[in-house]
Amino acid sequence: MSLQIAANPKKAADIPKPVIKTIEEQEAEEFAKLMAQDKSRHNAKTVNVLNQMFNNDISDTNAILLVANNSDCNMILRIQGDKYYNLAVPAKGQNTLVLPQGTYKLTGSLCGATYTSTKVIQKNLSLALGTARK
Repeated sequence: MSLQIAANPKKAADIPKPVIKTIEEQEAEEFAKLMAQDKSRHNAKTVNVLNQMFNNDISDTNAILLVANNSDCNMILRIQGDKYYNLAVPAKGQNTLVLPQGTYKLTGSLCGATYTSTKVIQKNLSLALGTARK
């Protein structure tokens, strides 16, 4: 009985290295995902906002939140109340959301600066963030 040595021994597989992303990279990925979702729902969202705008029902419990981003940086505004929303707002752009009236904690990062505020939203609200550079 003779032993034979394998001509091509198997090479150990490389262990994949974990991909560690910076907070900025994670935010950029989430922003792109939210913008894609927003784009796919654009028509339904527009109808919802317009219906809310022209709604004269005094018993209505919803409000429009319009967020204008005057900065050079994209941002995700995180809105936390009874429900939780993530609203992508592009640089030099705006975005809207129809939400139930109530108290909300708004947080986000804008060009490295942290924004935190608590808002009682009982009617339509326009919020402008950042400063346009001249």
